[in-house]
Amino acid sequence: MKFEITGTPFPVVECSMERGEEMITEGGSMVWMSNDIEMHTTGAGGLGRLFSGESIFKNIYTARADGSYIAFGASFPGRIIALDLRNGSW
Repeated sequence: MKFEITGTPFPVVECSMERGEEMITEGGSMVWMSNDIEMHTTGAGGLGRLFSGESIFKNIYTARADGSYIAFGASFPGRIIALDLRNGSW
């Protein structure tokens, strides 16, 4: 997966995905996507997440072709930063 972060004060992260790659997000963050992205929603986390103000639903986006693209945006002013989580910590 490749990505690019653009825009201020409402940033957007644009992602290019290969066939079979998936992204899991909270609802309401997707801004646009290509026709070859499949989306489905699942419940996750239960009442604890609900009481903390987080969504209990997760959206799962799956690329059905190489070069599929999807963009996610912030709903309030700020920054989007990239964190490398491959080592399990940040």
